[in-house]
Amino acid sequence: MEQDIRTKREGFFRHLTEKRLSDAYAASLANDWRTMARYMGAFPTTGEMRDYYQGMLKRGLSPARMGNTIKMFRRWGTYAEVEPPDLTAPRDHNKRVVYLSELEATRLLHACHDIRDYAALCVMLYGGLRWSEVAHLRWNDVNLEQRIITSVAPRRANRRRTHRPQGGPCAHPVEGAVPG
Repeated sequence: MEQDIRTKREGFFRHLTEKRLSDAYAASLANDWRTMARYMGAFPTTGEMRDYYQGMLKRGLSPARMGNTIKMFRRWGTYAEVEPPDLTAPRDHNKRVVYLSELEATRLLHACHDIRDYAALCVMLYGGLRWSEVAHLRWNDVNLEQRIITSVAPRRANRRRTHRPQGGPCAHPVEGAVPG
């Protein structure tokens, strides 16, 4: 059986390189197929591929790994003329947004050497605006009495966002951060 799998893997690899995939990517897909074939035999059916995928889910493999397996299923399906299972990779919920701590934000503000940079950083840090939104701000977008900033997404002129800046050092300027 191992010899049959080796022969099929080499054929699959040649097929992938003929489709103009890089040798490294083709080898990666072919090795993924070999791993799967060792569990199910050289000609896995659609149902067996689906079962293999479910087993990978139970083992808790990463979404990126699952996505690569799905790509391998599809490529194998075109090579072996087998209908690949209709699967989607799970979403990666491990991507964490990392925010600056209050101390890091204050240090960043202390590093500002002019009032323009200080003001832009304050709006980004405590108003939640992106740098492109700050770059496109106009005075009529700022309501100082109600403490509201209305920004327009630069690429979507019809999309407006309202921001209410939260406290922080910008509510009371940091001494020494901006030369007077």
